[in-house]
Amino acid sequence: MFVFLSEQKRAIIPWLLGVFCLLLVNASAFAQDIMVKGKVVDAESKEGLIGVAVAVKGTALGTVTDIEGQFSIKVPSSSAILQFSAIGYAATEENVGNRTFVEVAMTEDVQELEEVVVTAFGLKKEKKRLGYSVTELKGSSISDVQVVNPVDGLQGKVAGVQITQGAGGSFGGSRITIRGNSTLGSNTQPLFVVDGIIMESSTSGGDMWGTSDWGNDLKNLNPDEFESVTVLKGAAAAALYGSRALEGVVIITSKKGKARKGIGVNVSHSSGISQVYDGPDFQNTYGGGFIAGYSGHDDPFDTRQFMTNSDGEPIRDTGASSWGPRMEGQKIREYDGSWGTYSAQPDNFKELYETGRSHNTSVALSGGNEKTTYRAGYSNMIQKGVDPGNNFDRNSLQLSLGRQITDRLRLDVLTNYTKSVAENPPLRKVQRSFIYDYFPRDYDPNKWKDDYKAPHGGLPDTNNGDVSKGPGTSVYWQLYEENRERTEEILRLKAGLTYQINDWLTWTGEGYIDNKYTTYEEKKLGSKINNAGGNYKVENRRREQTFAKTMLTFNKDLNQDWNVAFSVGGESWETKGRWSVSETNGGLIVPGNYTISNSKDKAKTNGGQEENRKFISAYYFGDVAWRNTLFLNFTGRNDWNSTMAYPDNTGNFSFFYPSVSLSWAFTESIEMPSFFTFGKVRASYAEVGNGTRAYLLSDGYKRTDETKYEGTTPAYSYKSNRVFAEDFKPERSKAIEFGADLRFFENRLGVDFTWFKKNTYDQILSLGVPSYSGVSSMMFNAGNIENKGIEIAVNATPLILGDFKWEVNFNYTSLQNKIIELDDDLGITEKSLSGNATYGDRIGTYAIVGGNYGDMMTDAAYKYDDNGNVIVKWHGGAKSPYAARNGERTTVGNIMSDWYGGVTNTFSYKGLSMRVFLDVKMGGDIYSFTQRYGQMNGLFKSSLSYRDAEQGGITWTSSNGKTYEDGYIPKGMVFEAETTINGVNVGGMTVEEAYEKGHIEPIHVSSFNYFLGSWSRGIVEEYVNEASYVALREIVLSYRFPRSITDKLRLNNLNVSLYGRNLGFLYNSLPDNINPEANASNNASDAFEYGATPYVRNYGFKVSFGL
Repeated sequence: MFVFLSEQKRAIIPWLLGVFCLLLVNASAFAQDIMVKGKVVDAESKEGLIGVAVAVKGTALGTVTDIEGQFSIKVPSSSAILQFSAIGYAATEENVGNRTFVEVAMTEDVQELEEVVVTAFGLKKEKKRLGYSVTELKGSSISDVQVVNPVDGLQGKVAGVQITQGAGGSFGGSRITIRGNSTLGSNTQPLFVVDGIIMESSTSGGDMWGTSDWGNDLKNLNPDEFESVTVLKGAAAAALYGSRALEGVVIITSKKGKARKGIGVNVSHSSGISQVYDGPDFQNTYGGGFIAGYSGHDDPFDTRQFMTNSDGEPIRDTGASSWGPRMEGQKIREYDGSWGTYSAQPDNFKELYETGRSHNTSVALSGGNEKTTYRAGYSNMIQKGVDPGNNFDRNSLQLSLGRQITDRLRLDVLTNYTKSVAENPPLRKVQRSFIYDYFPRDYDPNKWKDDYKAPHGGLPDTNNGDVSKGPGTSVYWQLYEENRERTEEILRLKAGLTYQINDWLTWTGEGYIDNKYTTYEEKKLGSKINNAGGNYKVENRRREQTFAKTMLTFNKDLNQDWNVAFSVGGESWETKGRWSVSETNGGLIVPGNYTISNSKDKAKTNGGQEENRKFISAYYFGDVAWRNTLFLNFTGRNDWNSTMAYPDNTGNFSFFYPSVSLSWAFTESIEMPSFFTFGKVRASYAEVGNGTRAYLLSDGYKRTDETKYEGTTPAYSYKSNRVFAEDFKPERSKAIEFGADLRFFENRLGVDFTWFKKNTYDQILSLGVPSYSGVSSMMFNAGNIENKGIEIAVNATPLILGDFKWEVNFNYTSLQNKIIELDDDLGITEKSLSGNATYGDRIGTYAIVGGNYGDMMTDAAYKYDDNGNVIVKWHGGAKSPYAARNGERTTVGNIMSDWYGGVTNTFSYKGLSMRVFLDVKMGGDIYSFTQRYGQMNGLFKSSLSYRDAEQGGITWTSSNGKTYEDGYIPKGMVFEAETTINGVNVGGMTVEEAYEKGHIEPIHVSSFNYFLGSWSRGIVEEYVNEASYVALREIVLSYRFPRSITDKLRLNNLNVSLYGRNLGFLYNSLPDNINPEANASNNASDAFEYGATPYVRNYGFKVSFGL
C-alpha cells in the first residue's frame, strides 16, 4: 500500500508505528478505572437502603446497593460524579474526588411519596391516574397524639369527612360521616379495611338514657403501627367494595418490614394525662333551694329563705335546684344533722371527676434480605379515664412476613392478636345529678362522695334508722360498688400468594380469618342491709369471619402511547356468631361472691346464634392510559348477599355495581406558564349499595325471654311480625363527581377542588298496617335522598427562609342533604329518624320530603299571635304566666352543619417542628337537655337575672303582705284569648300591660324559669341552638435529634415530642358553655345533648428511637 512512497520515507514507517503503540500503552495506563466503594443510608433512620440505583453521570456505568446499602463501582477518573436514585427518595449526586469510599444519606421525597396513594383492595396507584377524590394521611398524623379510637385522630383533617366525638369515655366510639348521611338508617359509618381485612365499624350503642358505649373494633387497633390511612370518599373510589360501600371506605395500611443488615429495633413510648378543665357555666351566688311559688304563689319558702327542720334550723336542700339564698358562709345543718357552712362550691362539678392517665408502649423488630422481610410488633396501652372506674387496657401482637419464594412466586403473611379489657363506660347518671337530680351549687362532693355507706355496709335508709348521708348516695354506690367489664380477644390471620406468570400477567390469591371473642361481666354488690341483694351477669359472644379471594391481573404497554391494565377476580366473605348469657336471679346468697351458682333463685340463661351472613362477589376493574396523561378507569362488581334472600332462596340477592372515571393531567399535554406546576381534571360516575342486617327477611324463631323455665327447654315464639314487598332489594346510590388538582410555584401552592352529587334510592322503609292483618308492618323500598356539595383542600408553603419552613393545610366542606322523595303512591312523605315530636320529651329528628335530612321537630314550640308576640297562659296557683305550646309539629332546627373543615399550620426549623391544628364546624343544631334543666333549676349564670334587686329583680309587696324582690315582667308576651285573672279578661293584653293596669303582680323569676323548662309545660324550642365551634384540637412540638448526637448514643434515630389535644374552644355558639361535642348518641340522626358532658383536655409526651 506504500508503493507510492520513496524508499527513505518507507524506512521511517516502522519507527512511527512503534512510537504509536507506546503511546497507546501509556494512554491505557493513564485511563485505568478507579474502584469506589460506599454506602447509602436513610437520612433519618440511618439504616442502609437496598436497591438504590448508583450511576456514573454521563456514562452507561451503574450498579445497585445490596441489603446493607453498600455498593462498589469503577469510575473513569477522580472527577467522576455519582448519581443516586431510589423510589420515594430525592435523587442526589456526589463528586468522587480523591475518595475511595463514599457515604450518602438520602432523604424522603415527600412530593414523590404523595403522588402514590393506596386505593381499593390496597392497590397503590399514582394520583394522576385517579378520576376521583382520595385523601391519604400518614400514620404519624394520628399516632402523634395518643388516642384510643383512631377515628378521633382524623377529625377535621380530611375534606368531606365529619367526625363527632362520643361521650363514651376513654374507649367510646365516635360518629364518622363521609359526604353526609346517605341512608335513613341509624348507622352511617363507612367501611373500614385494615390490611385488606374488613372490620366491623358500626355505631357503638350509647344513647341519651345512659346505655353504655363500649366502642367498636377500632379501639383495638394500635395507631403506632399505621403506615397510612386512606379515605375513599366518592362512590367511584369505593365501588369495588360493592354493597358495603354506600358510606365510603377508610383503608388502614400497617407498617411492613424492609431489607436491611441485622435486626432493626424501633421503640416508642407515650404518656399523658387527661383533665376535666371546664363544664357548664354554673353560677356560684345562690345555693340550694326550691322554686319560689311552686306550691303556690304564697309559698313561705321563697328564694331568700332556707328550708328548715322541725326546730326551725336552716337545712340543706336535697334537690338539684339552686333557687335558695345567697351563699355567704351561713351556718346550716348538714344532711347528717351536723353543722356546716353554706358556701359556694365552684368546682364541685369538676371535683367528681379524676385525673386520667394513659401510657402506650410499642416495640417493633424488623429486617430481612433480598428474599425475606419481616416485622414483629408488640404494644401495650393502659388508659384510665376521668370518670371513676373508667379504664382500658390493650395488648396487641402483630407479625408480618414477606417471602420471595422464587423469582415469580411471593408469599405474604400477616397475623395479629389483640386482647383488650374495658371497664365502666361513663354513667350519664353522674352528670345528670348536677343538673336535675341531686347536687345544688353548695354541695361539696369531697365531703360526701366517700361517705355513702351505712354502718351495715349498704345504702343508708332513714326508714331503718340510718343517718342520712346526703343526696346522690345511689350514684356513688353505682360508681364504686358496681363494676362492668368487657374483655375482647381478636385473632386475625391472613396469607396471600402472588405469582408472576409472565411480564404482563399476575395471579393473586389470599384469605384470612378474623375471629372475635367477647366476655361481658356485670358485678353488683347488694345495697341493702348487710349487702343483701346484688347481682352477677356474664355474657359470652363469638364472631368468626372467613374470607377468600382470587384475582388475575393483566398489565401491558401496547405501544409507546397506550397502556392497559385489567383485573378480574372473585371473593367470598362469611361471618357467623353465637352468644350466651347467664344471670343470677333474686340476689346473691353470699354478698360479693360473683358466680352464677351463687344465685339465690334459679339463674336465668339464654343464647343462640346471631348475625350469620355471607357475601359472594365477582368483579373486574381496569385502567386505560394514553401517553401517561389521559386515564380511563372502570370497575364492575356483582354481589350475592345472603341477607337479601327469602327463606325459599328467592329474592333480589344478586346485584351489580359499576363505575367509570376519567382523569386528564393536562399540564403534561399542554404547555402551561412556568408558575403552573401541575394540573389535572377528573370526572366519575358510580353506583354502590347498602344491604340490610341479617334475618330481616327471615326472622325465624326467638326465645320469649331469658328465663329457663324449671330447667326445661326455653319457650319460643315466632319472631317475624313483618311482611315484605315482593321486589325487596338493597339500597343503591348513584353518584357523579367532578374535580381538579392544581399546583403552582413548584408545588408551593396546591388546590384540590371537588363537586359531588349522590342520590340514594330504594331506602328501606316500614309502613304500619292494620292489626287485623296479623302483622304489624310492611317493609318496602322507596325514596330518594340527595347529597351534594363541594370540598376544597389547600396546601401551601408561604415561607421558606434557609432551614425555616412554614406550611399550611386547609380543608373545607359544604354540603346539602335533601329528601327528594319517599313514596308518593303510598302517601309517605316523612320518616321519623330519632326521638318523637309529640311524645315524651317532644323533640325528634325527621326526614320530610322537600326538607333536609335531620329536620328537628316539636309540638312544644312557641305559639305566636299575628303580630309575632308569644302567647301565654295563666297559672292561677303560682300566679304566673307561662308560654303556650303551639300544639302543632313545628320545624325548629336541623342537625346538618352548614360547613366544616380544619386548618393545620406546621413550623419547622432543622429538626424542630411545631404543628397547630384548628378544627372548625359551623351550623347544625342540637337540643340541650342540660340547658333546659340547668336554667330551670337555677344552676347556670343565665338564671341569675331578676333573682333580687341587685340582679334587676322588681321589689314589691304581695297581696299576702310579704315583700319580695325577685319580680319579673316578660316582654313581647300576650295572654291568650279569654284569659281571666281576678275576674278581669286580660285576653289579648300584653303581660306588661296587665301589670301596669294592676291586674297581676310581678312574677317570681324562678317560677317563670320553671314553667319554661318543665317537662309538662316547657317550650322545647327554647333549647334548640346552633352548635358551631372553632376548636384548638392539637398542638404537637417535636424534635428530631441530629446524627451527631444519635451516633454518640448508638441510635439510628431519636425523636421526642410534646402534645396537647382538645385544648379548648376559641369559639362556641352554645349558651351556658355547654359542650358542643356532647352528643348523647353516635347514631347518625341524633342531635340531643344530655347530661352536662365535661370538657376534657389531654396532654403528654412521646419518645421514639431506632436501633
